[in-house]
Amino acid sequence: EYEQSIRTRLTFVQAEERLARTDELEGPGFTNEQVREILTSARNHPAELVNDDVVTLCSAVTDWSEYGGDTDTMMQACNILGEWDTRHTIDSVGGHIFYEFWSEAEDLDNLWAVPFDPTDPVNTPNTLNVADSTLVDGVLQALVTGVQELQDNGIALDLPWGEVQFIERNGERIPLPGGSGSMLFSVISARMVEGEGYSSIRAGNSYIHAVSWDSSDCPDANAVLTYSQSTDPASPHYADSTRLYSQSGWIDM
Repeated sequence: EYEQSIRTRLTFVQAEERLARTDELEGPGFTNEQVREILTSARNHPAELVNDDVVTLCSAVTDWSEYGGDTDTMMQACNILGEWDTRHTIDSVGGHIFYEFWSEAEDLDNLWAVPFDPTDPVNTPNTLNVADSTLVDGVLQALVTGVQELQDNGIALDLPWGEVQFIERNGERIPLPGGSGSMLFSVISARMVEGEGYSSIRAGNSYIHAVSWDSSDCPDANAVLTYSQSTDPASPHYADSTRLYSQSGWIDM
């Protein structure tokens, strides 16, 4: 009876795709490695639902001045979104443009062409309502506002995600995959720091493990503690696991 959060929906989508073998992973069912790959894929589900339509809409605009945007800048942003893989791995380029856009667009009136259906809570609502001209104007304005937010904070549009979202440990910038739970299953919650990026980390993935069993007596277990084990900057374990997490690595338990 209740519309589900994007994160809940993506959780089920990933599970259903795995069971149906319609994802990019090989083999049936769930293995330890497949579960870890699902987490580290860092998919942005709203982007999977609307980014193609957003790119189509913004590509059709020839003069952005009516939305208060610079045409060359907005054309660059649109092209970057068109090349983006809709993920927030540390190498994905363009995610921060969508990130800021979606924070403006997600609450627009009449956003979805297909409304929530309580008989299909995983897949609805969906489809950007491009037939509504008022909604289209709102989407384009949200894109301008998002791009301006990045420019106001000194963040280049063509950076990979790991250069936009990171944590500093002893002066070392460690790129962080994942992002807001309003868009992703793999969560890192971070505030923007002017001139830096999303470097004020509040919460998110912490202790993570994947466990499976084979013919041996010992479970096949992998884990990572994203924020590392020590709060002492002098400790060798102050940032080691964070570096591992940055590279989508795991500790064999």
